Amino acid sequence: MIEKIYDAVDKALEEHVLLGFPYTDQRGRILYHSTKLGCQWTGNVQGDPVEAFIDYGRWLAKCDGCGNLEYVTPSDPIFFCHGCGNLTNNRAARPVIFPEDEERQAIEAALLERGVTPGLAIGPIDQMRFSAPDVPDLLRSWQPGETKEVLQEQATAMTASFKAAQAPALEPGKTVDEKVNP
Repeated sequence: MIEKIYDAVDKALEEHVLLGFPYTDQRGRILYHSTKLGCQWTGNVQGDPVEAFIDYGRWLAKCDGCGNLEYVTPSDPIFFCHGCGNLTNNRAARPVIFPEDEERQAIEAALLERGVTPGLAIGPIDQMRFSAPDVPDLLRSWQPGETKEVLQEQATAMTASFKAAQAPALEPGKTVDEKVNP
């Protein structure tokens, strides 16, 4: 069972272990990728903030320049696009908006209640990314503006609908066994 929402620090640690990259934290990951792009990140964090969201159990943010998605973390709320190097922001990282800690933890807890079957992958983040929800379309995803209550209502409604669709229609006076094996 996958029991956490993954973020940029998890991704950096996983890549370090699996791929041998020379970094183990979010800022090292940014420095490494900015150097590969030929635009050494200076450590500046400025400009319009981007909003974090959860997609398939991963904290991400989207680049407004090239549309690339990047892992972000509430413990170091900065965004640097490894696709374009934040070209539209003069190569400076941007601040990231996360929900307040208490709300973020409640959102994560509500999403973790949604069962998933891990996908086939080596690392835990890709297992989450390729996971299949136990209830179809009930993903571990969240968008800014959705509350814990909205997530719980979604889960309740979709789970009830799924269970209703799975239950065999019974004729009055017949048991489940008689319906399945007439």
